[in-house]
Amino acid sequence: MNAKGRLLELDCLRGIAVIFVITFHFTLGEPNLKPYFRFGCTGVDLFFMISGFVIFLTIEKTKHWKDFLISRFSRLFPAYWTGVTLTTLFILGWSAAIKSHHTFPDLTAYLVNLTMIPSYFNVRYIDGVYWTLLVELLFYLLMLGIFLVKKLNQIEWICFFTLILCLVNGILFKAQLIGVHDFFKQYLPILTFFPLFAAGIMFYRIKFHKITLYRCLLIVFCLVVQVALFDDTGKAGAMTMMQYTLIVAVYFALFFLYTFNWLGFIVNKVTLFLGKISYSLYLIHDYIAFFILIPLFTNTKHFHFNYLVADFLIVLPIIIIMAALINRFVEIPAMHYLRKKWSSRKAEPVANERREF
Repeated sequence: MNAKGRLLELDCLRGIAVIFVITFHFTLGEPNLKPYFRFGCTGVDLFFMISGFVIFLTIEKTKHWKDFLISRFSRLFPAYWTGVTLTTLFILGWSAAIKSHHTFPDLTAYLVNLTMIPSYFNVRYIDGVYWTLLVELLFYLLMLGIFLVKKLNQIEWICFFTLILCLVNGILFKAQLIGVHDFFKQYLPILTFFPLFAAGIMFYRIKFHKITLYRCLLIVFCLVVQVALFDDTGKAGAMTMMQYTLIVAVYFALFFLYTFNWLGFIVNKVTLFLGKISYSLYLIHDYIAFFILIPLFTNTKHFHFNYLVADFLIVLPIIIIMAALINRFVEIPAMHYLRKKWSSRKAEPVANERREF
């Protein structure tokens, strides 16, 4: 942690995770490249572990539930609304340019997507990667609920019983109880990935509280449960269960190194920069890049670049620049503005009380 309270290694892990995800998505349309980047889909798993660590750190320092809501809202929604709007404009512009009759997204789909939970309304995500944001929101709500009932000090037991629930959900999938499982998949997708969040929480508890045998065993249980849920993660088409196990185990090992201050070697200007813009980059990298920019530079009458060149030498720099601009002019300013306004609003009653006194 640096002087400003940032968790530098975790910021860098975010940067690494987003590059993993980008390379996976960028190469889906090229059979010759896909085998080399297929493991990049696990970058999402790393994101969830980071969230478990960071959000529990945040909630432990929170004094009022409204502070937590403002903190999460200001962090997520301004950049998200920008990403949804840009993606929609790109889709409509591209459809018009190629004279496509594809009408998605219409105004209703756009407005519902702004809620970040379109699947609750049976509306398709404008960009497929946005499903992960619902998982994040559900985790935030779970942490907020635990905070409200004042049970943060019992988080280990809560994680343990929730992991059991995750296993039950996995059994429903394997037993082909499709109706029940589909309900959980649509409304509680966190049950497929909660072990990753729980592992992040346990690593936090070890790093900033103390190491205990129970916490160590719970981390192992998190790994076992997450691997048991492999078929439900949607990654079976990209890798085997053994490969997934090894990759997630590596992520756990990275957190072990971080917990004991041995992960400093990943901190550099590149990973820090990518970590800083990782959220904005994640929001715009998939549909805009894969469905619009890559086809534009590889398969139009004006451009016929090699797929590898188009992916990493043209499109990747473009979306990095776009993400940096969103981060610089929307994400950070909006977050600071909203949090400052909230702090000012909280200070007003105190100031009035002092004047009355």
